[in-house]
Formats: sequence, structure tokens, C-alpha cells
Amino acid sequence: HHGSYDLSYLSLIPNLVASAPKDGRELYDLLYTGIHQDKPFSVRYPRGDIPDEAEYKNGFKPQLIPTGKSEILQEGKDIALLATGVEVYSALEAARVLKTKGVDALVANMRFIKPLNEEIVTKASKCSQGIATVEENTTFGGLGSAVSRELQELGLKPPIRYIGLPDEFVAHGTQQELRHSGKLDIEGIVESLLVITGR
Repeated sequence: HHGSYDLSYLSLIPNLVASAPKDGRELYDLLYTGIHQDKPFSVRYPRGDIPDEAEYKNGFKPQLIPTGKSEILQEGKDIALLATGVEVYSALEAARVLKTKGVDALVANMRFIKPLNEEIVTKASKCSQGIATVEENTTFGGLGSAVSRELQELGLKPPIRYIGLPDEFVAHGTQQELRHSGKLDIEGIVESLLVITGR
């Protein structure tokens, strides 16, 4: 089990909040937020190590995150990278590489897949070359599907591409090997985005 379908099947459950932290600090914040909810609340995190910058021994206190509130980490006007979970950092690194090739990317941490942040989706739709969703989940029923549905409900029609796990069972291997084979590492994401942007 690689968690390839977590976001997809969790999003189907009525009244359930589906979230995915980008790092250890946000994991603590989302767990803390979840236990203060009056509805089912899920936190999807990967096996193995995750980025972690929290100082747990020096007065660390988890923070409540408003349900459905995601965050823009980097502004940009050419293409919007809407990423979730550990792929947020991959998207940020990919955006830095794209900058050297003349592509100005907006990067958002979509820590809530359900409910989705309408304001960020609306802003992303204004990027000149559209939206790319980045997730460590199948591209069916996860973040990409949620963003597409939101765009349709808002009457917005930007180009959208999905970067995630393919519609096939994932083989065994290390996280690094699996991300590379699925083009979910920085190199693979950059390659996909250069095709999208025509660079």
C-alpha cells in the first residue's frame, strides 16, 4: 500500500475534511486542527521522512488552521502549480528551475483537498498558461479532480494539466525510485511543465 488512492476515496465521504501536510510542522498543526473539529477530519501523510523545520523542544505549539484555508507560497503570472502534501516542496524547487528558463510560476500549498480553497483556485485560473496540479496520488479523484470540479462550478476554463501517479498499480521500491519513475521528483515535474509551457 503506497497511499496512492487516499485522497481519492477520502474525498468521497460526505462531510469529511481531507487534508495533506507539506511537512512535519504542518502535520502537527493539522492534527491539532482535526481534534478541534465537530466533523470527521483526515490527515494524509506519506511513509518515510518528510520535510521538518519545527522546533518541538523550544516552546513549540501547534496552531489551528482554518478549515479549507490553503496558502500561496510564491506569486507568479505564467503558470500556477497547485500542489499538496510533500509534493509542495518539489513544486517550489521546480518553480525555481522554471524561473531560470523564463517561466514565472505561482506555487500554492493546497493542504486542504476537501473543502478546496475557492479563492486560490480563482487566482490560479488567471495565470496566462493555466494550472498544473501536483500530487502524490492517482490523478483520478484527487487534487486535480477537485480543482477541475471547482473551476467548472466557478465557470472558469483555464488549461489544466495533472501531475501525479498514473492509472496503474505502483511497483515496490524506495520513495526516491517511485517518485522518479512516476515523474514526481523535481526533474520529472520540470520536464512536464516545460512541455506544458512550450519551453
